[in-house]
Amino acid sequence: MTSAQPDFTFTYHAAQRDRFRSGTLAGEWHEKYPELFDAEDLKLLTTPHQRMYHFFEWLSAIVLYEATGYRSLVEGYTAKTHPGKRERLELMVGPEMFRWLDAHQSGQPDLFVYRMETKSWFFCEVKGPGDRMRENQKEWSACFSKYLQDRSINGKRIRELRLRKVDFE
Repeated sequence: MTSAQPDFTFTYHAAQRDRFRSGTLAGEWHEKYPELFDAEDLKLLTTPHQRMYHFFEWLSAIVLYEATGYRSLVEGYTAKTHPGKRERLELMVGPEMFRWLDAHQSGQPDLFVYRMETKSWFFCEVKGPGDRMRENQKEWSACFSKYLQDRSINGKRIRELRLRKVDFE
């Protein structure tokens, strides 16, 4: 999956990440983008430790939405603790692929990105500065590619979104 060139590249300012880690920005984003983040997403960010690791995924969901109109399910889209996400995912990919995704959760991409009106979708792996593909992510990507190939499903792949820090000072 990881190519030399990501599919999307966006920038962020360090102050955004600091506000997210402090706990103030996630609440604002949840309020401004209810079509992207539900109460369960917000509940995941109750501790400083949890807020350390979700900034890039949340920001990516927002920039993809603003740039393309596509919505995202942010992480945990196959988790049984997220019934609403599971329902939307199954509606988009169909029952057979949903069962496969449910059985192959380790290493799933960060975002499931979709447009309900056109039934178009893709997975998106988000990488911040210094991030690399982990082994379970590489394995999931290879298994997913084989799943698609075995069923002659074309046009689906995992896209990569890279975030770069920008400083104005």
